[in-house]
Amino acid sequence: MFFVKIAVMYLILGVSFAQVRVPGSCPNITGTNHNGYRGSGLWYEYATTQDKFKNTTRCIQYHMYLPKNGVIFALVSVISKKTSVLLEVEAEVTMSKPDNMMHTIVRDPILGLQPILFFYIEEVYDNYLITWNCNNYGSYNEQAMTIYTRQANPTTNVIRKAQQLALRMGLPQGKFIKYDNNCN
Repeated sequence: MFFVKIAVMYLILGVSFAQVRVPGSCPNITGTNHNGYRGSGLWYEYATTQDKFKNTTRCIQYHMYLPKNGVIFALVSVISKKTSVLLEVEAEVTMSKPDNMMHTIVRDPILGLQPILFFYIEEVYDNYLITWNCNNYGSYNEQAMTIYTRQANPTTNVIRKAQQLALRMGLPQGKFIKYDNNCN
């Protein structure tokens, strides 16, 4: 099980070419003021412009626990499509002011603590969350949006909502990849 957790960690941190590559530096944005109490509970990773799992997993779930001293503990679980084995990693999430950037530290037993930075850019706590992240690489940056939903298959067209949000915010629209949320 130790090596299975390591394998999923590499999948979580992997970079995908589905991200949107843009000339210049990342734009300055301010995320929503995330409420860890309202955002606690079960979330499904529904769709993204960055397939960090490379179509190798299904049933991607985030179990977000109530904040404690400003830190949100998360348990991320996926099921391998090849082996049907449940894989899990732990993470801690905090928010910084004034831009409301979310700082995630994933605990990797070999690589140590791995940071991931992102912004919540739209939150409807009983339905969906939309996140955005951007990484600078010298003369260009890569941006990605991810949609999390309360239901494995939401009735709201959340991909369209994310595309409209990107237009309103002046962010590039990448092609969304919908995850397989079959958890059986």
